[in-house]
Amino acid sequence: MNSAESVMNHRVAVYVKGCECRVTPGHLVVEPGDAITFMPVNTDVTLLFPLFDQEAYLPTEGIRVKAAGQLSIPLDPVMPDGVYPYAVYCHANNSFAIGGSDPVIIVRKSR
Repeated sequence: MNSAESVMNHRVAVYVKGCECRVTPGHLVVEPGDAITFMPVNTDVTLLFPLFDQEAYLPTEGIRVKAAGQLSIPLDPVMPDGVYPYAVYCHANNSFAIGGSDPVIIVRKSR
């Protein structure tokens, strides 16, 4: 578990370039208790997080974020290590964003 001094705020940008919607970084390595700030650049987006092992470590409802806005999501301090895929729907071109592959959040405690 992170102390207040070691909590990191990670930033994820979402943007449309040509006919593709992109998420960068596509793979994000975080620790339990960190926060992730999603920043759509030139499109409204809806963030979608599925349930993992029937546990809601991330929001379970779709969350809409306006272009040029931002949304910070704190991660549960007891979130287990693992890979957590998510989806970003881009309203500007009616498509799902891609990253290095489908975007994922990788939770890993410091060793």
